[in-house]
Amino acid sequence: MRLLLTTDTVGGVWTFTAELARGLLAGGHAVALVSFGRLPSAAQSADMVALAATFAGDFRYVASDAPLEWMAENKRAWPEGRDVLEQVLGSFAPDVLHASQFCFGRFSAWLPVLVTAHSDVLSWAEAALAPEGLRKLEQTASPEWLRTYRELVSTGLAQATAVIAPTAWMAAESTRLYRLEHTPEVIPNGVCPAVAGFAGTLPRKLQAVTAGRLWDQGKGLAALAELAELGNGALALPVYVAGERSFAGEQAPASGDWPGVHWLGSLPHAELQMLFAESAIYLATSLYEPFGLAAVEAAQCGCAVIARDLPSFREVWDDAALYFDSAATLAQILHSLANNPRRLQGARCRARQRAAHYTADAMVRAYAERYRQLVAGRHSAGRPMPQPTGEPALAHA
Repeated sequence: MRLLLTTDTVGGVWTFTAELARGLLAGGHAVALVSFGRLPSAAQSADMVALAATFAGDFRYVASDAPLEWMAENKRAWPEGRDVLEQVLGSFAPDVLHASQFCFGRFSAWLPVLVTAHSDVLSWAEAALAPEGLRKLEQTASPEWLRTYRELVSTGLAQATAVIAPTAWMAAESTRLYRLEHTPEVIPNGVCPAVAGFAGTLPRKLQAVTAGRLWDQGKGLAALAELAELGNGALALPVYVAGERSFAGEQAPASGDWPGVHWLGSLPHAELQMLFAESAIYLATSLYEPFGLAAVEAAQCGCAVIARDLPSFREVWDDAALYFDSAATLAQILHSLANNPRRLQGARCRARQRAAHYTADAMVRAYAERYRQLVAGRHSAGRPMPQPTGEPALAHA
């Protein structure tokens, strides 16, 4: 099959799509990948060049800085993104468009479109801005921006041929918030850490790590400040925080403010995995997390997982994680693990066994089967497939 994937360069969607593209290419499919949000980093560009070199004419990558639906200038998201995708559609002629942005569900009039509902602003607001939730968002956001966002998401979801969510929790939230006629199907995310094989040989340090978009209020990093205050500056073990600290005017807390918490900044993916492989614990502090790829990567690299008590984390981890609902319970769990090597080892083993279910191979197989079903449905309806005209493998829009 010929598959057109969209992604963004800002968060975990990039990791999801890179894993998916790599697996699809290895399975013999042709893939065109288009990114939005901002132009890729040097590391992201290098990953794309490596894919193009490995899979020759079967892969092409196009980078665009057209805004995402949740960005400030979201009125540009659909028209600019549409123009980029129309160019790729004409030259690549995909069998299926798999979009990680809601608005591209509108392309279903052209070809089968599968939309993955990774996350959305409304469910984010209910969790990250609690207790006011959506009401606070409606009071503080630009009415025009919010109206545009709702229209982009609702229209894309309604017109998409199929909608997938990474968890049943996210599927239910999408159905409720956007009044969908059909609840999205669930395909869990999956990862394949390059350093997982070294997780048993690297020296394991008694330290905790967390990673992500630190500027996002939904990541719940305030728990670390509260933790430091409870410990009077003496945490049970050091905590290392990796990730981008600012974006589009949003700022994470300043480094050095919290005793025992060490800020590493944004790390290349390989370095982040090595950090996981030498750490004992991963802290999933998010107030909002529809799945949580970083926690899975960390567990596959041998970390125990301590997660905020959220329905989505319970779904992903079941009893393989330890859960906290306050800084006090987080402090108790950390102290217990730091002072009980046997309990820490058990927590690490349970997390790693659970994370083994969330592999890139399983994710790729599930999506590939769904693509086949969509293509079969198109053929049975008698709709012709477009033909490619040819285009360079790598481009910037």
